[in-house]
Amino acid sequence: MTDVEVSVTMITYNHEKYIRQALDSVFMQKTSFNFEVIVSEDASPDNTRSILLEYKEKYGDKLVLNLQEKNVGASKNSLSGRQLARGKYLVSLEGDDFWTDENKLQKQYDILENHPEYSAVCCNFMHVSSEGEVIKDNVLGLKEDCVKTMDDWFRDGYSLHTCTVFRRNIFGESSERYIKLRSVAPTMGDAITFTLLYDAGDIYVLKDVMAAHRIAGSKDTTSFSFSQRKKAIKYTYMYINIYDALEEYLDGKYDFSQRKANRIAAVKLGKLKGEIEYSSKEMRELMKKQTPKVRILTYCKLIRMAGKKAFKKVRRTVNENNKG
Repeated sequence: MTDVEVSVTMITYNHEKYIRQALDSVFMQKTSFNFEVIVSEDASPDNTRSILLEYKEKYGDKLVLNLQEKNVGASKNSLSGRQLARGKYLVSLEGDDFWTDENKLQKQYDILENHPEYSAVCCNFMHVSSEGEVIKDNVLGLKEDCVKTMDDWFRDGYSLHTCTVFRRNIFGESSERYIKLRSVAPTMGDAITFTLLYDAGDIYVLKDVMAAHRIAGSKDTTSFSFSQRKKAIKYTYMYINIYDALEEYLDGKYDFSQRKANRIAAVKLGKLKGEIEYSSKEMRELMKKQTPKVRILTYCKLIRMAGKKAFKKVRRTVNENNKG
C-alpha cells in the first residue's frame, strides 16, 4: 500500500478477549486517505497472536504484524511498532481499548492538516469495564473543544488519553538519544510522548466522545493498571526516572518537579481511597529521596486533590437531598 497518511500503531499483550473489538473499531474508519495498522504483539501466552494472524489474512497489506519472539515490555514493544510506521501522522491504540466513532481519524486528520500550530489532536473518551459496560460516558466533561498547553500538562497531568493523532516528525524513533530515552523504563511511555508533544506545540482536544478506555477489573491481573495498584511504589520510581531522563533529554528546559509531585500525591490519595497498596516504610524511603521542592509540592497537591474530592462528595450529597 502506497501513500499512507496515517499509521495506527497498536500494542497488545494477553488481549484475546478484546483485540477483535479494537481492530474492528479501526478498520471501520471512513477516511479520504489511506491508513495502515501496525500491531505489535508482545509474545502473549493466550490466543492474541492467532487472532491477529486471522485478521492479517482478511486485511492483507493494510495490517502489519510486528510479532515479538519474547516479551520485551510495553515501551520497547511500542517503539518497535512506531519504527515501522510510514504515515505522516501516528495514532496509538492499546489492544484492550477501542474507538466508537467511524469518523474519528478523519476529524483529527483534518484539524492537523489545517492547523500546523498543533502538535496533536486528542478526543474525549469514555471509561468502560472489562466486560464493556459504560462506567463514565464523558471522562473529560467537555462542552466544547479546547486547547491544552504545557502548563496544563504540568498542573493537571493525565487528563488526556492516548487515542491521540500526532505528527510523526516530532519523534526521532531511530535516533540513539530517543531510543535511550524510551529505554529508561519498560513501560509508561505516555509520559515521554505527551511531554515531547507539548514541547512541540499545543494539543487540540475535541469534545466529541470517540474512544473507550477499558478499566481493569479485579480479575485482570495481567493488566498494567492492576500492576500499578499492587506495585505502586515500584512504578512511581519508574515514573520519576522517566522525568529525570526527560530533563536531560531536553537539556534542562523544564523543571519536572510538579510532574513528580503529581504522581506521588496521586499514589498517596489512592491509598487513602483503598485503591492502591504500599507500606508506610516504602513511601517514607521514596519521599526521602526527593528534593525539598518535590516534597513540598507533593503535600500541597495532596491537600488540593483531597479537597476537590471532598467538595465533589458534598455537592453530590446536596444534589441528592435537593432531589429528595
